Amino acid sequence: MGTVLDEVDKRANLALTNQMEMLIFYLNDKQLYGINVFKIIEIIECPKNITKMPLSNPSIRGTVDFRGKAVVVIDLGDVLGMPPLDYKNNITYIIICEYNNAINGFLINSPDSLITRGWDEIKSPSGLLSQTSSYLTAIAYADNNETIQLLDIEKILAEIVGINEELSPEMKEQISQTDGIGRKVLVVDDSKTARLMVKTVLDQFGISCTVILAA
Repeated sequence: MGTVLDEVDKRANLALTNQMEMLIFYLNDKQLYGINVFKIIEIIECPKNITKMPLSNPSIRGTVDFRGKAVVVIDLGDVLGMPPLDYKNNITYIIICEYNNAINGFLINSPDSLITRGWDEIKSPSGLLSQTSSYLTAIAYADNNETIQLLDIEKILAEIVGINEELSPEMKEQISQTDGIGRKVLVVDDSKTARLMVKTVLDQFGISCTVILAA
């Protein structure tokens, strides 16, 4: 338990010092990609057999067992328009992540390393780079100056898996009994999709908000 709490403290301290820890990894195009470590549960070697899901999005390879639960596996390369990873004949890996209280797996070619960058070192994409991938949320640079493309995982999940943004009547009743109504909330996130999702939920609460980009 101490190790887990130490890790939580470490991540919290990074946020307080205006830094982000990211996992960088490769896909089929040999380009470096990155995601925030804070959302990662574990990295596992991809099994050779994945249970297929009928009528699912083409980028979904199926499900794998992770700690007794069926976890959907999304081929990140396929999402970005690359040839699907041949996990049956090659060693590949799955990044197990938790977003919006749901656990999903992302199939990648190979993990590279963990790095920490200050937010001043993480830049918004511009020009041609931002046009080549609608799933790109920012860019950073590795120690050898290789470009790291940071992916908007929330957008990928929203389009591939789908996210229910409709609140239950019970949840609406709970918020109506609090003093949140009439207050103004500042929504800050580096993911456009995440910002819009939060705004959609707050709108259902009747809570006014201002949405800005953080990168």
